[in-house]
Amino acid sequence: MMGSLPDPEGPLSKRKKNTYRIQGIPGFHGTMQTILPLKILVLKAIAKQPNKKVFNEATLRRANLIESSPSFDLCQTLIDYITEAGRLTDDVIPISLFLPNRVKLSFKNSKVSGKYIIKVINCCKNIIDLDISGTFQVDDQTILQVLIVCQQINHLLIRNCRKITDKTLESICSAINCSLLSLDIGGNSNLTSNGIKNFIYSYKYISMLTTLNISGLPIDDELLQLISSNACSLKSLGIGYADIEEQSLKNLLDVIGPTLESLSIPWIEKKKFDGQSDCISSNFVSEYLGRSCPKLKFLDISGLKMINQPCLLQYIEFKSTQTEQNPKDYESICGIKAKFIGASKASLEAAIIPSYPLINFEF
Repeated sequence: MMGSLPDPEGPLSKRKKNTYRIQGIPGFHGTMQTILPLKILVLKAIAKQPNKKVFNEATLRRANLIESSPSFDLCQTLIDYITEAGRLTDDVIPISLFLPNRVKLSFKNSKVSGKYIIKVINCCKNIIDLDISGTFQVDDQTILQVLIVCQQINHLLIRNCRKITDKTLESICSAINCSLLSLDIGGNSNLTSNGIKNFIYSYKYISMLTTLNISGLPIDDELLQLISSNACSLKSLGIGYADIEEQSLKNLLDVIGPTLESLSIPWIEKKKFDGQSDCISSNFVSEYLGRSCPKLKFLDISGLKMINQPCLLQYIEFKSTQTEQNPKDYESICGIKAKFIGASKASLEAAIIPSYPLINFEF
């Protein structure tokens, strides 16, 4: 029975959606019920209370051998579920479980220390994709060791790591073989405006960077100008909670907009001296954004109070029409996040979801 079920793929957020439905069973009253594979139920149950008799070197290596599916990463699945249960610390998973051929690893939102992460990467020197976002014990020294050991790393996600400072950005700039394609440093409150600007200006591979998230950091109009002048290959950009002019954002998108596939601009506004603020206008979304970013698939406009229901509908309709007329030039929308905008959740759901069921909305 278990052999006939497909293995879950992708990150934990996607894995939750990969479930199996049974219809017409007595007691279900004709509705569809969601059933998880047995092995996932077992792992989730074990993760809630890790036991050293189970999580030891011998049993975990044996489990790795039994689970032969190439699409199922037992080690990462255990990390995800134990983290979800709030129990992943340094003494739960043996270092020996991390094999040298591993190229992707996530300790996102776990309680492991920087020392533990350094031990792990010394076993996995071929890591290309590392996500340690929300790991509060990670500091500048941890990132420095990651850059020294993992010389093939392309994707580094260190969002919401409270101890990280400008020294981490300096380490990235000075690392000999560090050619990042993706960097997420959003929410790191100890990063300064000068530190970010120096990084954008000095990092020798900045023109290769395709993903940059600096949401929640000190972002101003000058920084946007630096990004447009240096990071010309961006496909994904996050600049939420920024204190910027709408025109500065337009100037940036005039340069990187044609290749941009993901844009996160939540809660952007320009504060004035009298305490008031200028918000992004409705015309920015309804008229400008669709034309300037033809390949845009995901958009986060949460907190933009000037954006209302007709404005959002106009943007979606424009993108849908252009995709049909110019399939080579325009991409269809995959997701829109529009929380706390100038329209109620109920009105947005009633007006948009029935007409566009394939778009993933978050209101």
